[in-house]
Amino acid sequence: NATRKQMYIDRWEALLNSDLPFRKMGLAHITCNLIAGGRTSGDQWVEHLNILDSIPDETFKRLFAKTEKLGMGVEINEYLSRYQKHGLETYLRIYKIAIECGCHFYFGSDAHHPNELNGGPGSRFEEFVDLLKLEEDQKFKPQGFVY
Repeated sequence: NATRKQMYIDRWEALLNSDLPFRKMGLAHITCNLIAGGRTSGDQWVEHLNILDSIPDETFKRLFAKTEKLGMGVEINEYLSRYQKHGLETYLRIYKIAIECGCHFYFGSDAHHPNELNGGPGSRFEEFVDLLKLEEDQKFKPQGFVY
C-alpha cells in the first residue's frame, strides 16, 4: 500500500507539472478503486480506501490547491451506495478538501451508458451535490467553450 500511495501522489504531481491546457481539462478517477491495483475481489474496495485514508490532509490540500490554481476541474463519478458499508467518510473527505481548496467539479465523464448521465432528482449526482453542499458556482466550466 505504501508503494501505491506514493505512486498515486507522484503521478498526480507529474500531471500538475505537465505542459497541458488545464483550464480545458478535468481530473478523473481520483478516488477510483483501481488505485488498489485493479484486482476484482471485494477487498479492492476496502484496500483503495485504506490507501486514500493513509494520505494526509496536507498532501491532498497541496495537490488540490495546485489543481485549482491551474484551473483543472475535478470529476465526481461514483455510486455512493458502494461506500455505505465501508468508508463513506473516507471517500467524501477527499472531495471536502477539494471544496476547501476552491476546486470546481463535473459529473459523469466516465458514464458507460447514456442512462448514467441522468442528473435529475434522485440521481447519484444529486446525492453528491446534497452531501457535499455543492453550489452552481462550483461547477467546472472548461475555458474555450460556449455555454
